[in-house]
Amino acid sequence: MSFLKKILKDLQGMDEGRKHYWIFGIVGVIMIGIVYIWLAYFSNLVSDGGGVASVDKNIGDFSFFRSFKSGLAIVYGFFADKISGLIETIGGSREVIIQS
Repeated sequence: MSFLKKILKDLQGMDEGRKHYWIFGIVGVIMIGIVYIWLAYFSNLVSDGGGVASVDKNIGDFSFFRSFKSGLAIVYGFFADKISGLIETIGGSREVIIQS
């Protein structure tokens, strides 16, 4: 019997609490691995050497925080408009005209 089949057979025989413990552990390890690979990819993407990074240098005064601030301002403006519309609807007239 292979090693993986033995582990799966052992997991099948465990109680539910122990299975949940193993599932959370395995999922946590997989998530950490995916985040590590993503960060390694991102680090490689913005490194000083390489084609993509050299293109980024030519952009000029690109800044993560400037882009983040601009995006945050757009999102804030969108939600501010929606909330003000909601407040106007709630605080508005409560008269309903029924036409027959």
